[in-house]
Order: sequence, then structure tokens, then C-alpha cells
Amino acid sequence: MTPQEIIDRVARSQEVIEFATSPGRAFILIAHLQLALRHPDNHGQSAEFVRQIITNLAMAIAQKTETPELAGMVAQGYHPEFDLTEAEADEYFGERPRPERSLNLSLDLAEDADNEAIGKALAMLMQQTPDPEATFENWQAALAKAKIEPIFPA
Repeated sequence: MTPQEIIDRVARSQEVIEFATSPGRAFILIAHLQLALRHPDNHGQSAEFVRQIITNLAMAIAQKTETPELAGMVAQGYHPEFDLTEAEADEYFGERPRPERSLNLSLDLAEDADNEAIGKALAMLMQQTPDPEATFENWQAALAKAKIEPIFPA
């Protein structure tokens, strides 16, 4: 089945999918949906649909937990100025491990690039491991298999 056939079939289906979760997990889902809605190109009918889902989830959480104040907190989630700073997040959630270094990656792919091998190489790169050097070596081998030559800054 082609990607377009999959999309068409999913779009036409009217089957109901039931979804159940805890208030805490629903709140996490709301936060992630709101973050996605901040993307400047995320607008239109689908974005409005997601906003309605957020409203419905927030109302359900407020009802189940008897916290009508939740609506105000959820409304703040649409505005970056209400985001926690790193220090506030550490104070609230406890200190979290942070990467010692970061990697910015840009790929210029040839027409005949092996997309599956590229995906596997990128997935391998994203895995957290206690031995980052071994992961980096595995990633380099996966890129070689995908016929990608990485360019590392000097």
C-alpha cells in the first residue's frame, strides 16, 4: 500500500477509537500538543481540531481531579513566557542529566540515497547509551553503510 493510499484510508475511516489514560498522562499530552501548536506553520483546521482536543482533555482532567483552576494553567501553555526555566524545572522535578555536548546535523541527500539506512543511522544516533564513544562509532559505521559521508567541523 502506498503512503497516499494509507493516508486516504485513514482519512475516510469513521471507526471510533477509544482512548483512556490517567489525568497526569493527559496533562503531559496537552503540554506536548501545545508545544507542537507553537510551530509557526502549524495552523488551519487540523490545528483548531487539536486545540479542541486540548480543551476537552483539560475539562476532563479538571472534572476528574476536582481542579477547576486547571483551565488557567492550560491556557498558559500556549504562551512561552510561562515556560519553566531550567532552574525552575530542576527545583520542581529535581536535577536531570544534561548532555555534555550537542550535535547539529544537516544532510544533503543524493537522489539514490538509502533512506531506510539513513533512518537507522539517525535512530542509532538518538539512542542514549552509557558509552557515547561506542554509539558514535556505531553511528559512523551505519552512515558508511548508508553511503553518507559526514562532515564534522574542525
